Amino acid sequence: MQFILIIFTLFFKVSLISSHPQCLDFYPPFENSEDLTFCSMYYELSCCTVERDNELYDEYLAITRKMSDENPSYCVDYIRDILCQECSPYAAHLYDSETTGTIRPLPGLCNHYCIYFHSLCSNVIPLLTEDSHLRKMGKRGSVEFCDAVEIPDMDYCYPNILDNADLNSELDRALGGIGDGCLCLEEFANGLRNPVLAVHANDSTHRLYVAEQLGIIHVYLRNGSRIDKPFLDLRKAVLTSTRRGDERGLLGLAFHPNYKENNRLFVFYTTTDEETDTDTVRVSEFSTKVNNGNRVDTKSEKVILQVVEPAANHNGGQMLFGTDGYLYVSIGDGGKAGDPFGKYGNAQNMTNLLGKILRIDVDSEDDGKNYAIPPTNPFVYRNKNRTRHEIYAYGVRNMWRCGMDAGDLETGEGRGRIICGDVGQSAYEEVDIIISGGNYGWRAKEGFECYDEEMCDDPQWLVDEVLPIHAYPHTVGKSVIGGHIYRGCLFPNMNGHYIYGDFMNGRLFKLVENNGTWENSDICLGDSIHCYSPGLDFLGSNEVIKLSFLRRNPSECPINEEGFPIKGTITPFTPSKPKPQYITCMSDGSSMGFSHRNIKLVHLHRPGITTCPKTCNTPLMTNVTYCRSSFAIVVQIQKVSVFNRYKEIKVLVPYLYRLDKGVRRPDYEDTLIAYGRSRKCPCPNFQVGMTYIITGRYERSTKEFVVSELSVVQRWYWYWNIQLYAYLNTCNKASSLQWEDNEN
Repeated sequence: MQFILIIFTLFFKVSLISSHPQCLDFYPPFENSEDLTFCSMYYELSCCTVERDNELYDEYLAITRKMSDENPSYCVDYIRDILCQECSPYAAHLYDSETTGTIRPLPGLCNHYCIYFHSLCSNVIPLLTEDSHLRKMGKRGSVEFCDAVEIPDMDYCYPNILDNADLNSELDRALGGIGDGCLCLEEFANGLRNPVLAVHANDSTHRLYVAEQLGIIHVYLRNGSRIDKPFLDLRKAVLTSTRRGDERGLLGLAFHPNYKENNRLFVFYTTTDEETDTDTVRVSEFSTKVNNGNRVDTKSEKVILQVVEPAANHNGGQMLFGTDGYLYVSIGDGGKAGDPFGKYGNAQNMTNLLGKILRIDVDSEDDGKNYAIPPTNPFVYRNKNRTRHEIYAYGVRNMWRCGMDAGDLETGEGRGRIICGDVGQSAYEEVDIIISGGNYGWRAKEGFECYDEEMCDDPQWLVDEVLPIHAYPHTVGKSVIGGHIYRGCLFPNMNGHYIYGDFMNGRLFKLVENNGTWENSDICLGDSIHCYSPGLDFLGSNEVIKLSFLRRNPSECPINEEGFPIKGTITPFTPSKPKPQYITCMSDGSSMGFSHRNIKLVHLHRPGITTCPKTCNTPLMTNVTYCRSSFAIVVQIQKVSVFNRYKEIKVLVPYLYRLDKGVRRPDYEDTLIAYGRSRKCPCPNFQVGMTYIITGRYERSTKEFVVSELSVVQRWYWYWNIQLYAYLNTCNKASSLQWEDNEN
């Protein structure tokens, strides 16, 4: 079962430069809906929730109760300052965790501050940290202790960081909504069978039309409810199958710019031509019923365009209306592999419409067709027997999803640009801006590289070549899905960002234009901790936090919604049951006597799962996952190489957990081999630079940590190490692998 996810809210994340704010969990700081009462110096932008602020206050009280009467009263101010640096917007830098992946016992203290603290309050150092080295240096003297708490980049030391103009300007950028974005995704619709598109009609009703590949289009309302009867059902006409990977079906939908007045819409689908008995792609016009705007009159179909497809794949299917009022249609190169049709393929053959972007006028008819050729099309001056006049651009392989830039809300910059993702053959995926008369190179080139060497060396096939604005190799992803440039009102820090993805690994990316060049980066996706309200259990809620500083006040971005009559019944939206998190059972840690770097245990267990089951088998995990995961590691992904049947993952391992030995800190580089039971690789989509916890088994012969379909993989946060230890120590009851101190 597939479902559609839509972008619901954004997390703020400032530009990735040397001075960017960052918390200890490597996520950006945030604003709380309530003021912090203890670490109130970080009231605007903080790395602590209100709950964590209260916990720090409890720690503060516990320390001050143990203080000797001989300590000066102002030592309590030092204690508060040091404890609260966990809440600083620059906590990751203060604790030097960004460069090392670990967290220092105490934050970096500026030398003058540190010397005063030590000379006046050295007796409280054992109360602040359990680190034996710092305690030892604290007894030796101020110089030794302050050298021990020094961090590599003393621009971030406390308290000088508070007066650093450059760093404070970054916080102003954060509060002002300038910078990069992290996305939270919320489930909007489910129960769908291969949903391929979701579009609106731009008629102010805010209905969302979601199409299933097999030939059905549904109408969804703003609240996620669905009108029970389909908007359009073309299953009898659509040519497709239930085979996995079949690219045929209902592939495109576009509403006329004046749909609100004329009720006209256009559908792109594959079918069988009854006269020739050949597979074709068809563009048809429909109208809604006179007495029901939520149903299409199937008898109103008027075939606009039909093109014979020599193979079942590479059909294209994107349709949209440009700002010029004309309909743009993307058709694939005809299928198979390498565009093998004719001597030089379809995409460079100007006598047919395969491998092209077409532009037609559906408000006029000419030359016996149900459309006309716009007089400004780039090739209308050529002999139409040698060049089809419908062609707007050519040399494309299989553009899958295009978006039109609505333009900057204030300046209009970018308005009307069409940006598409063109799926690659064997090496590269690309993103293109479509321009009139442009040649996008296929099959001479794939991305920026040559594909057909003979054609690539012949200048005639690269006349009017338009290079991609971005291309990425198949080590990054293998099937691009084009997206949209965000031009909305609510999230100004995402303005102008082109958001797109990759089908094969599910990664999301963004392209940002900078002085004519486009810079690509991964999009951070918020997880249940950052996108869900604190304190709500993981399984029982889909409430999303709407952090005020991340977006404009909704009153500044009013939604003009017009009512419309609904005939029939409405099915309310029911969220799917979320997938379980990796922590399926754990003790509350109160009696474990295990701590790490003096970090207090953060309780993330769910109600009803506070103790381990009597047996390893539970509805959430298999007994194999529980009982045979004798190792767990924390890894920072450095490089991912994807092969046909497995992934090879180069990692840095800061933590290694073993059931009967607890935690080790080897800090070594290693290789993970990830594969599935079928020897194909449905294994997790590790993102370079991110940190994960992984349970699995260790292959002694090859010294490789093996991740399989049964492994538990989850993004890792610094405060989870105690919980993972609890998970292994309490839930794992079997261990067949002997620990060897010299093993990596």
